[in-house]
Amino acid sequence: MRYTNPLDEAMKRARQRLAVEAARQDGDDPILQQEWNRAQRERDFTTLAQLKVAQQQAAPRPEDELHWRPPGSGPKNFDQAFRGGRARLEKALQEEHEAYVKRIEQENAERRASLKRDEARIRQHREAARKAWEAANSGARTAGSSLRQDDPFERSAAEATAEAWRAVYGDR
Repeated sequence: MRYTNPLDEAMKRARQRLAVEAARQDGDDPILQQEWNRAQRERDFTTLAQLKVAQQQAAPRPEDELHWRPPGSGPKNFDQAFRGGRARLEKALQEEHEAYVKRIEQENAERRASLKRDEARIRQHREAARKAWEAANSGARTAGSSLRQDDPFERSAAEATAEAWRAVYGDR
């Protein structure tokens, strides 16, 4: 399998999209001509078919009513047209980049919200365990400093502490 640069693939998709859009609009565009030549050179029949269909679906012009012709009668000022095509290509790439950045920011916001929910849940569990432990310890202190297993009150305090431990940490 051959390595393909993702940026090159994005550029290719943007060029194809712009060429098809240009074919739908007027058919006399340097990007359209470049893409048509590239597709013929690389024998990219999918792009050739897309361009041909797009140009056929374009608004009919008197010279195009009878026969479809490949693009090529570009504007007289090629430098100006090339700059315009480059600007459209850069704009398409910029829009694709902005959509990517927006998607990444949304995913990050969802992750942050999920982390905050998890942290709040952990805080609640810790607080509940702390309260149960304090309640169990306050009961043991009132009963006396030594824990005797035969004393029912001290045994219930130890069970409450164990129950709080299990609630927070599970059966470990």
